[in-house]
Amino acid sequence: MKIKNGELLDTFECFVNPEKPIPQKVVEVTNITDDMVKDAPYFEQISAALNVFIGNNLTIVGHNLPFDYRFITAVGDARPFIEKRKFFDTLEIARREYDFPKYTLDYLCKTVLKIVRNDSHSATSDALAAGFLFRDICNRRMNIE
Repeated sequence: MKIKNGELLDTFECFVNPEKPIPQKVVEVTNITDDMVKDAPYFEQISAALNVFIGNNLTIVGHNLPFDYRFITAVGDARPFIEKRKFFDTLEIARREYDFPKYTLDYLCKTVLKIVRNDSHSATSDALAAGFLFRDICNRRMNIE
C-alpha cells in the first residue's frame, strides 16, 4: 500500500506461488492454502512490477520486516528492494516505544490504536495496520495528538 498523510493512494496485492507446500501451521495462521496459490505467479514473475510500484525513494514500513525480507532473499536477488530505501520496522520500534507483554500487530492495534482486526495476516490489513501504528508512534514522539 502507498499511504501519504494518512491517505491511501494505491495498492499492490497478489498471491505468490511458494513452489512448495505451505506448512499446516502457516495455513492455520494465515488461512492461505496450497489451493489458493497453486496458479499464482512466482516471485520472479512479479518482482519487477513490485519494484516499480514501490518506487526508488519511498520509505518502507512494515511489522517484523526481517521475516518478510527472508522470503524475498530466499527466491533471488533482494538488492533491488533494499537499495536506496529507508525501512522502518514497527515491531522493532514498538519494542523501544512501549512497555507491553507482547508486540504482535494484533495486540498493538488493540492496545495502541484501539481497533480490533478480524482479518489479521491479510497483506492489505497488515500493511494498513502497520502504517497506522507507524503514524501513531511518530505522532507520539512528536507529541502530536
